[in-house]
Amino acid sequence: RWWGRRPERHLFFFMSGIGAGIVPSWHVHLRRAVFIVAEGDRDADYFREGHDIVVPGKVSATHRQRQRLPAERRLLGVFRGSLDAGLRGPGGERVSKRNKLRRWLHKSLKGEDGIIFSGHKSKSYVDEMDNSRFCIIPRGNTPWTRRFFDAVVRGCIPTVLSDPVTFPFERLLDFSAITIKLPEQWAPKLAQELRAINASAAARLHAALQALWPAFVYDSAHGGCAFDMLLLELGARKHRFFREWPSATSNALTSFWSSTRGHFELTGATKVGPSWGAGAMPH
Repeated sequence: RWWGRRPERHLFFFMSGIGAGIVPSWHVHLRRAVFIVAEGDRDADYFREGHDIVVPGKVSATHRQRQRLPAERRLLGVFRGSLDAGLRGPGGERVSKRNKLRRWLHKSLKGEDGIIFSGHKSKSYVDEMDNSRFCIIPRGNTPWTRRFFDAVVRGCIPTVLSDPVTFPFERLLDFSAITIKLPEQWAPKLAQELRAINASAAARLHAALQALWPAFVYDSAHGGCAFDMLLLELGARKHRFFREWPSATSNALTSFWSSTRGHFELTGATKVGPSWGAGAMPH
């Protein structure tokens, strides 16, 4: 009875990268429910922008209270992570796919002074973030990667290359104040774009990260307020004022921003290689 009367009041939590894709019949049985997802993929049919809610995922690093200012960090940019996609096929078997974007970045950034872009793990991963002005966040198996949240809590300015990404709480937070989002097609000139950002612009981004990091951490005992942000997002949907108010972040497949270029649209922007959904199916 309750489902038939107000199905949009029912919340389903999907915390894996494939979201509601794990339920093939969701569009028949769960269409009007709201999905709480850890990843927002504008290219996936199982994510409905403006209907579903994206929340922060797992944070591996802890927040550092006393952080180095950008001018005190010796590295320009850093990335450590897999250069390939580790997936599960239709029968649950392990499948490996090449991540074209990450491999392109690896090739393009090789030999760039002050940049670490590596496909190998390191015990120095957190120290490298602490010593880098920018953390390079390329699309993974899906548009999201946990490295975004690690970067936020360590004060390493997230530089996102993921055209279809939807950020957590876009309705409430202005991501152009704390991140850089560049087209995936610009991988060969990423170093040039980062070097063009002056010290004062980097300092403003870092200061905003220092103010907003609690929105991405659930542990309230250590200053996090991510669960409260979810409640605010849900509450806002009940009021006409908030429903009609524009989102704090203006984001789309062709929307990008940086400190040097401001907010800009790149018509015809296309992602580099596919993302993968349930059963390692590309899209």
